[in-house]
Amino acid sequence: MSVCSHHWQTISGKCAIGYIPGKHILGLSKLSRIVEWFSRRGQIQEELGEQIADYIENLIHPRALGVVIKAKHYCMISRGVKGSETDSMMITSVMRGLILEDFNLRNEFLKLIEE
Repeated sequence: MSVCSHHWQTISGKCAIGYIPGKHILGLSKLSRIVEWFSRRGQIQEELGEQIADYIENLIHPRALGVVIKAKHYCMISRGVKGSETDSMMITSVMRGLILEDFNLRNEFLKLIEE
C-alpha cells in the first residue's frame, strides 16, 4: 500500500522482486520490509520501483535485479473512471544488470511472477 503523491489516494498492489546475488544476499523478510519502508512515502508508482531497485542494488550489488509492481490506483477508482474498479491495473518494471541485458533471463523472471 502506498499513496499517490498527485492525488493523495491509495495505491494498492503487489511487488515482485527477483535477483541473482553477487557476494551478498538478503533474507525474504528483508525484501518485504524494504518494499514496505519505501511504500510508506507519498509517491508515484514508477518512483517506488526505482527507489526499491536503487536501495537493493546499493546494498548487495546483485548481478541481476528485477522489480515489478502491479497496482490499482484509487485516484482513478474514486473519480469514477469507467472500468477502473475492476480492470485497471498499472504495471511498472525496473530491470538492472544481467536481467536487463539477457532476454531469456528477463523472460524467465517475468514468467515466474505471472499470476
